Amino acid sequence: MINRKVLFLIMLGLFWITQPAYCAYTDIIGHDSLSCSSLAQTLDRLYGLEHLTRIDDYDTELGIYPTDQFWSCITGTEKLTITVRSKDADFTHEMGLLPGIETTEFQAVTRPLSSHDGIYRFPRTYTFIPDSNLNEPFRFGLNIMDQPGTIWSSAPVDNRDGIDHMVTYQINGTNSYVIAWEDLSADGSWCDFDGDYNDLIVQVNGAQPVIPIPEPIPLILFASGGIFLFYRPGRRAIITS
Repeated sequence: MINRKVLFLIMLGLFWITQPAYCAYTDIIGHDSLSCSSLAQTLDRLYGLEHLTRIDDYDTELGIYPTDQFWSCITGTEKLTITVRSKDADFTHEMGLLPGIETTEFQAVTRPLSSHDGIYRFPRTYTFIPDSNLNEPFRFGLNIMDQPGTIWSSAPVDNRDGIDHMVTYQINGTNSYVIAWEDLSADGSWCDFDGDYNDLIVQVNGAQPVIPIPEPIPLILFASGGIFLFYRPGRRAIITS
């Protein structure tokens, strides 16, 4: 028979490890709340802020929840589309993919996007037909064509200035995501960083945020089927999740 105190401690531990990890958002510089930023004004015009939910940029504890750093194609999806909704930058951009979680090979999806001021009256949609390896995690990338060699990744660890250049929102009730890029470098090498994240705004369909490497805890819980035996004198109850 399992001691009740031991069982309580086991259940308490299981409760603790299955609690949501602390996640964090990248700061959008120049405002105290989303509603005060130029990014917010653009998103409100395009979608209505009440229809958007911010996706976590960092998972600072257990690493068991998806953030916007790594993505994969949604199962059954035949294509990935990137629709350019707004551009407020002088630099020429290409948005594309960085396959895997470490590779530096950039695959452009959009054509070069030159200087533009504000919302596209006629949004431009670009289609990418993924191969089988994009069922595995990949990163989005932004090629700053005016600065050769500068490709910002959705994973900040890839970026030479060490910062997050991309923030993401999910359109509520859908599998569509809105991605907003910051194109300026924070290392002071060729520009003054402003951190407004309104330089390029796109809508992505056919992909979703994922965990790049499964962690041991969720795998153990999954493998066990979430089944625990709870003993009481004279009876046994099976609790399944």
